[in-house]
Amino acid sequence: MSEFDDAQLSAQERRVRDLLRGAADVGPMPDDVVARIDEALAAARPATPVASLAARRRPRVPRVFAAAAGLIVAAGAGVLALDQLQSGGGGAASSGSAADSAAGSAAVTTEQVPADAEILLSGTDYTDVAAVQDLGEESLDSPATDDATRGRTPDMLSAPQSSESASSDPSQRPQAERALACTKALGVDPASVVAVEIAAWRSEPAAFVVHRTPGAAEVVVVALDCAPGDAALSTVPVPS
Repeated sequence: MSEFDDAQLSAQERRVRDLLRGAADVGPMPDDVVARIDEALAAARPATPVASLAARRRPRVPRVFAAAAGLIVAAGAGVLALDQLQSGGGGAASSGSAADSAAGSAAVTTEQVPADAEILLSGTDYTDVAAVQDLGEESLDSPATDDATRGRTPDMLSAPQSSESASSDPSQRPQAERALACTKALGVDPASVVAVEIAAWRSEPAAFVVHRTPGAAEVVVVALDCAPGDAALSTVPVPS
């Protein structure tokens, strides 16, 4: 805008102009004055957000610094992506190894049943020690035969809850071998086993492993789905 000629100004306007030109620089506006102005603006227009004068005084970041920051962010993203690519194959290999390990641990441990030991199947649900002792005594007294069917007639005090005849059943060999692996971990010598009966112990599917001990015998009862290291459901000595 071009300046006005003195002829266009009144004497009072020229005086104000001269005073302003001659006034000393008083510096920036005091903070309390800025605060009062902010309050006045906020009160005048309460529905419209008003930016603080102090907030408008944002320091300017040189463009060279902004560009450098952008390069640093881009470089960091590139390193992260490369790291993920490099570790991707290893992660897949680790997952495969973990799956193979889980499959290996899920394999059932077994122990071979002696050739002269009986493998029996019955629908008996044994509920007390006396009935299990009867099982042990019969296994020790009755050697295996081709037509190995045994009917038990225990007295009423030792009768199991549900008693059915035990018969030879070679198809139960996998269950018997699993039971022997469990009893071996409990200290039973597989070579001392004379019979394995697949039945139930107090309504839980179980294997009854009859084996000889020095001077006596014993029946070790394990869960049908046992694993080596599991505790026995029951251990019943057989009277000599």
